Amino acid sequence: MAFLVHLYLGLTLGFLAAILGLTGSLLVFRPELDAWVSQDLRRVPVGERTVPLSTVVQAIQARYPEQTVRTISLPRNPGDSIEVWTKQEGFQVFVDPYTGRVLGDRHEEANLFGWLFSLHTKLLIGESGEVVAGVTGGGLLMLSLSGLVVWWPRKNQRVPDLLTVKRGAGAKRFTYDLHRAMGFYACGLLAVVSVTGMGLIWDEPYRAVAQRVVGGGEAPPKPKAAKGLAPLPLDTLVAVADQAMPGGRLSRVTLPTKAGEVLNVRKQFPHETHPNGMSAVMVDPGTGKVLRADPDISASAAQRAMNVRYPLHIGRWGGLPSRVLHAALGLVPGVLLVTGLLMWRRRLARRSVRKG
Repeated sequence: MAFLVHLYLGLTLGFLAAILGLTGSLLVFRPELDAWVSQDLRRVPVGERTVPLSTVVQAIQARYPEQTVRTISLPRNPGDSIEVWTKQEGFQVFVDPYTGRVLGDRHEEANLFGWLFSLHTKLLIGESGEVVAGVTGGGLLMLSLSGLVVWWPRKNQRVPDLLTVKRGAGAKRFTYDLHRAMGFYACGLLAVVSVTGMGLIWDEPYRAVAQRVVGGGEAPPKPKAAKGLAPLPLDTLVAVADQAMPGGRLSRVTLPTKAGEVLNVRKQFPHETHPNGMSAVMVDPGTGKVLRADPDISASAAQRAMNVRYPLHIGRWGGLPSRVLHAALGLVPGVLLVTGLLMWRRRLARRSVRKG
């Protein structure tokens, strides 16, 4: 039974799993590669001091009066530019943090890595593609588990023989050994990547499972800001949020774009593996009052399980070694697909010979 499940899942979803794996492998080092390819937008000379964020917003509004600033992603390292997202989906603007000069703009999917990200997450077909990617992730999880059952040693089988590729035994035996050994070594991480990938697509079901498995209360409702008040200066609000949660790196500021929305400031602390951090402070833009502060370290077990989805999925959990491991892991579904198809073809050929 496990063999048939493994076979038919591989035949139906193997190609999509290989696409998701290959694109994921290329995206592991997306920030570094994108900075190298798009140096005119991503890199700037290091200055003595940075300009206020209000200056950044004013420069963008002057250059793009039809755009509304939504999210400001602050530099991770000296010499990095500020990345700004507007309400127009996919539209990015890059600004020099030391001078406030607008470096340029682009649409997310108009560059190689944005296109790869869209292919990886949506298969280039929008929301329906997200569903297909999620189903493929579930199929990859079942492939990993059923493959482990198929691999499990039977009578007279030695475990070391199941974990190695026999040399000099011919192409058929090499293909079989490679598929079996590689599948075993990769099945654990493939399962983790599958589960976290589905969790990034289906947020609420993932939270419900996390609450059932590790415990933790419901997510607190999002606070609402007072209406009818003019917003205070942006830099004042960010300073209030920074003081409410001292330490760490200011990583991202999400501005309110309509009445009742709060200013959301994200911070990254040394213990956090998420590249932008998951510690957040919400401030009323009209009164400057801190409405809620959510440090990652004091979050419930279920919320921490939510917070680690992305780092686990992209290999940020163990620094550079884990990222290299995940980049290599992305190639595994493609290798398993090719070796599996070769084995299936030989199986059909043997069956045809027996019938003949």
